[in-house]
Amino acid sequence: MTEIRQGLDEMVQRTKEPLKGDRVLMTIQMEVTVPQALTLEAMFEYWNKLGSWGASRYIGFFVDGDGNFKPRARVNMAGEVPELTDHMRQIAVVNGKPGLREADHRQYDFDPIAWLVHGDPKD
Repeated sequence: MTEIRQGLDEMVQRTKEPLKGDRVLMTIQMEVTVPQALTLEAMFEYWNKLGSWGASRYIGFFVDGDGNFKPRARVNMAGEVPELTDHMRQIAVVNGKPGLREADHRQYDFDPIAWLVHGDPKD
């Protein structure tokens, strides 16, 4: 975790601006079917509503990996963003539903990574 913190500190020094509150343009490209695209669009619309309402919810999306959902998602960020580490991948996964295996159900939350990136005492 010290290496992550050092890398983040160096990035902040280079930009001379704190990371807290900064936004980056994140572009996601996926190859999906028309129904999958429309379902994802509906989910993103709901994300926007929740953000405008100031409401917090876990949102689910069923990934039918043995079906035809093979998105080959590619993520691009405009601006300086720390590299996503294995540690960040692990702490982003929060408790799933009781009684379900983690492989069957995962919930992600950005707060643990925000605490890490911004040096909050919770990290």
